[in-house]
Amino acid sequence: MGANAYVQGYDLTNDIGQIDALENGRGLLDVSGLDKSGHERLHGLQSGRMAFTGFFNDAALQEHVALKLIPTTDVIGTVFKTAALTAVAAGLTGKRTNYGMTRGADGSLGTTFELQGNGEQLQYGLALTAGKRTDTTATNGTGVDFGTGSTTFGLVAYLHVFAFTGTSVTVTIQESSDNAVGDPYAAVTGGAFTAATGIFWPRSFPQSPPRSRGAKSCARSATSPLASTGRCSRRSDPRTRGRFGWANRRSSRTSSPTRSGYTCSSTGSAVTCWARS
Repeated sequence: MGANAYVQGYDLTNDIGQIDALENGRGLLDVSGLDKSGHERLHGLQSGRMAFTGFFNDAALQEHVALKLIPTTDVIGTVFKTAALTAVAAGLTGKRTNYGMTRGADGSLGTTFELQGNGEQLQYGLALTAGKRTDTTATNGTGVDFGTGSTTFGLVAYLHVFAFTGTSVTVTIQESSDNAVGDPYAAVTGGAFTAATGIFWPRSFPQSPPRSRGAKSCARSATSPLASTGRCSRRSDPRTRGRFGWANRRSSRTSSPTRSGYTCSSTGSAVTCWARS
């Protein structure tokens, strides 16, 4: 109960009734020699997959609007176990493969769709926001302690921007070793997303070294709007594959000369950090 699902910048939580798959897998290569009486196998290529069953909804910004066209480019999908800070979350970058409908004997119209990983597996992590988040001004998010872990694999981060009116907004991830008690939060190398000007779903994927400031235990994300007046909705899902003790999402502002006239109202912004060794 209470799970949230976001696909390519759309909140489809209330249009999805069932998660059919959140899974990773690897193909197997048969390398059985002539002298063997049983199969010998090695792991092959890796893959990740998300699959959902839902309900037809053609209202604005809902399921049918989001899924009726299948883009040829990569999209991202994210599932939060609950809409809570540090909730377990899963994310995947890949290709949407289908959008199907089935009419039941009871008159219901159901839908199915799937996302298959492109060059990577499904990733797991912790949420840096309590589901979607709304900001009316530049805001620092709450720090999250990720403890210690390997820094070998760097960082992976995802962002969903659900709505925005204005010039642009930029979300970044910051880090600290002690939640800014003595070590101020500073930008994570590669932890800034491309500026968003509307519905948007970028991914930040820097390789190791994950940060310019060494292994930190704390991380957070930040937004930098550039506009005179605007509204932004965003949700970012950073997956940290290095070591963060505290993670936090922060909203900071760089504005035009009409700075005093800027308003950023972010509806449904969520950040997720993943740690993996």
